[in-house]
Amino acid sequence: MPKSEAEDAGPRGTTRPTEDADPTGSTGPVKGATAPAPESEPIPVFESESESEPGPVSESDPEPVPASAPTSPPASEAGDVPTVWAARPILAAACTLYMAAVLGVEIDGFVELALPSFGPPPGPGAVLLIAPLLVCFAGPFALVASPLLVLPTASAARWASTRFTGRDVWWWVPVIASVVAAAGTAALGEAWDLGPGPSALVWPAGATSLTAAALVARRTALRGGRVRRVLGWGAVVAVAVFAIGTGVFATGLVPEYRPPRTDAAELSGSWTDGGGGTLRLDADGTARADGLTDHAEAYGDDAEPTAAKYRCSGRGTWSHTEGESTTWDQRVWIRIEGCPGLDDPDGWRVGGTPDRLELTIGYGDPDAPDWYTLTPR
Repeated sequence: MPKSEAEDAGPRGTTRPTEDADPTGSTGPVKGATAPAPESEPIPVFESESESEPGPVSESDPEPVPASAPTSPPASEAGDVPTVWAARPILAAACTLYMAAVLGVEIDGFVELALPSFGPPPGPGAVLLIAPLLVCFAGPFALVASPLLVLPTASAARWASTRFTGRDVWWWVPVIASVVAAAGTAALGEAWDLGPGPSALVWPAGATSLTAAALVARRTALRGGRVRRVLGWGAVVAVAVFAIGTGVFATGLVPEYRPPRTDAAELSGSWTDGGGGTLRLDADGTARADGLTDHAEAYGDDAEPTAAKYRCSGRGTWSHTEGESTTWDQRVWIRIEGCPGLDDPDGWRVGGTPDRLELTIGYGDPDAPDWYTLTPR
C-alpha cells in the first residue's frame, strides 16, 4: 500500500495534532503516544493608564487638577478669617474680663497692705468674701463690655493689621487696646477728676485687661472654644498670686503698713488742711480752729464744701487716746464751739508716717467715706 502524504510528514507511529482541527471530527493523538506539554502563553503587556490614550470621561468623574495649579493660601492670609462677632468669642471675652476683675481686686488688696491708708485695709482675703458680689456685678458688666469694647477692639486690630501689614497678626491687638484704654482713662479722669497717680494705674490696668480679652476673643474665633480654659487658668493664676503675695508679706520682704504710734507731745502743734484752714493743738489740751471745713454739713446739703458758709473757727479742747490692741485704734478727740462737724463720734484717726503724721476724719457714705485730712505745718 502506498504511503500517504501524512505519514511522510512526520515520524513513524505518531500523529501530529493540528490546532485548527474541528473538535467534533478531528483525529486526536494515537493511543499510547505522549503529547508534548503545551507551551505557556506569554502574558500580554499593556501600557499604563498614563501612557495610554484617555478614554471617555463620565460626568460623575472629578476633573483632574493640574499639577501646576496654585494652592489657596491659609485663611488667615487670604483674609477669609472667622468673625469675632459670635456668641462664643463674646462669652470667652466676658470670662476673661471677669477673671481680670478678680485678679485686680486681689492685687489691689496686697497693694493696700503696703501703702499708708486711713483705716485697716480688707486685704486680699476679701476676695473670698466679695466673690459673690463680683459674680453679681462684675459678671453682667463683663457681658456688656465684651461686645461694646472688646470685640470692636479686636475688629479694629484686624482691620489695621490687614491694612498696614497685609495679613492678620496678633500684635496689633495690644496696640489698639492701649489707644482705647488711654481714651477711656482720659474720659474717666475728666468725669471723676482723677489725679495723675490714679490715672497712671488705671491706664495700664485697662490696657492689659482689654488686650487679654481681645486676644482670647480672636483666638476663640480662629480655633474654637476657650471658655473653660479661661476660667480654669484664671483660677490657677488667682491662687498663685494669693500664695506669692502671702509669702512676700509673711517673710517680711514687703512690710505691712501700720500707723506710727504717737503721744500727745508729738501731736501738739499747728496743722493745716492745705486749703487755708488751720488747727492749733496746744500741749495743755486747748485747741483753736481757723477756717476749717465742716465737710459733714456740706455733704448733707449736697453742696460744695469750699463755700464760706461751711468754714468754721473757734476754740475748744482736744485729747488723745492710744490704741488698745494696734495703732489703728489711736484717736484724737476735738471739741470746738462753732465747729460741730469736727466733733466726730469716731474721733480723728492718726495715720501717715513717723516723718509726716496725718489726722483724718471721715464723712459721707459710712460704707465708703471720704476723708478730710490735716497735716503738720
